[in-house]
Amino acid sequence: MEEHPNCGICTPISFNAQGKCNWFGGLDAYPIGKHKSISEDLNSAQSFETSWANGACMLLRVEMIQEIGIFDENMRFLFSDSDYSFTARSRGWQVRVAINSIIDHSLSGSAANSNAELDVIKLEDQLYFSQKWLSGDIYRKLSYEGSKLSPEFINATMLETRENLDYFREILKKSND
Repeated sequence: MEEHPNCGICTPISFNAQGKCNWFGGLDAYPIGKHKSISEDLNSAQSFETSWANGACMLLRVEMIQEIGIFDENMRFLFSDSDYSFTARSRGWQVRVAINSIIDHSLSGSAANSNAELDVIKLEDQLYFSQKWLSGDIYRKLSYEGSKLSPEFINATMLETRENLDYFREILKKSND
């Protein structure tokens, strides 16, 4: 971060317990986060910019936090990392991957223990993110997948999210009755 004064968020490369790289930068953030896996870029020995940082581990610049605030409290589980990254980038801060830093992080741990209550939270986060970012043009400019996001795709995905949310809310309601 000393080498890149405009870097507001710096994140390491992520490996799982078996030694396989599972996060080497953010690709699509919507509708589900897609991760770039290791490539020849590792040999470059230089950090690089990414569209969003994995929330498993982030180094945040104090000046950036003072400017943009903390994470959006409306997101409780998913999308908070990409939301925070896009907020920072929309204000001119960079999000970078430090390739000489690594963490041990297994992905999808929460998905293995999924239940209706957790599914509702995830879908609410997805819907909130959609409403916050996909209604304007800035996301298309900042995101990896932006040019692929047609209004038809966004509307169809939001409709599917709402339907899934209704389904899991109904399951929760029945289990609480």
